[in-house]
Amino acid sequence: MGRRGWWRNFSGDGGPLKIRLDGADRAGHAVAERDEQGRVKVVVRLDPR
Repeated sequence: MGRRGWWRNFSGDGGPLKIRLDGADRAGHAVAERDEQGRVKVVVRLDPR
């Protein structure tokens, strides 16, 4: 999968992910959404600490 396809891992119901913020690993759930112009955004909801 190329640089422009990673977000497909989070299409549909989305999926779990870990992200490093301010030097700390955080877990969450991400969902990819495509708008009418075909642009993609990935919405991440972080788990409570």
